Amino acid sequence: MINERKLYESAVIQWGRNSQLAMVQEECAELIAAISHLRRRNSLEELLGEIADVEIMLGQLRIMFGDADIDAIKKAKLERLAQRLEGAEQ
Repeated sequence: MINERKLYESAVIQWGRNSQLAMVQEECAELIAAISHLRRRNSLEELLGEIADVEIMLGQLRIMFGDADIDAIKKAKLERLAQRLEGAEQ
């Protein structure tokens, strides 16, 4: 089985933070384009591939910037989303 975390760590070490940050930007731009393509020409396979690419890059960002800090901010944002959804249901 592939150890994703070790792969992410190796990629960051191999290519460096700046290179991987540029790659994150590129992959996010490709995801945006794939979303547009899906809406215009129903290109689901392209979208799924770009989602996977962005998830891989997000794993590398977690290596670079720390799981704990990201998780703490994510938790707060999820709690805010839950509150908004509760408010919308009332």
